[in-house]
Amino acid sequence: MAQESELTEVLFETDRLILRRVQPGDLELFKKLFCDPGMMRYLGEPWTEEETESTMNEWREEWGRNNYYYGVILRKDTSEAIGIAGFTEDTHPEEKGMEFSWFILPEHQKNGFASEITRGLKQYVFGTLKKERLFGETHPDNPASNRVLQKLGFKNMGIRNQSYDFLPGFDRQVIWEIRREDWESEEN
Repeated sequence: MAQESELTEVLFETDRLILRRVQPGDLELFKKLFCDPGMMRYLGEPWTEEETESTMNEWREEWGRNNYYYGVILRKDTSEAIGIAGFTEDTHPEEKGMEFSWFILPEHQKNGFASEITRGLKQYVFGTLKKERLFGETHPDNPASNRVLQKLGFKNMGIRNQSYDFLPGFDRQVIWEIRREDWESEEN
């Protein structure tokens, strides 16, 4: 396993964005994302500040371990933190592969940032890590997220009913996937 000093603070960059490791000063961003009822409307209830801080610390500690990379999205032009994104490997017993997600603050939505960070995640997972499958879950009633994934070549694999202790109310999910061979054919 890599030592703390060997871990990179930046996972990757896109034209307009940087995905970097969580820092202790990111707590206000996490609160805006996870403690806000509007942001959590498709994932159940808002989290408490304690849950939010615990998650932030976990992401910082786990960065780089067993392909666990959840970090902060920064705009290159302003250095402003606009959301979070990342992926983990084999988090579901019945869903093998790299699971990813993102959250973009409302004032930065509808600027193509979700599409851009998702393209960056695809590039990293397939191009750098050489993995075979990337998948994500969305709420069936979340048209914006569903549209982004469809537009980027992900296949709708249907609706699954699964409950999560840490996301009460997110008990129906659309599973979206893209496989390495589909990504490779897109790239050529």
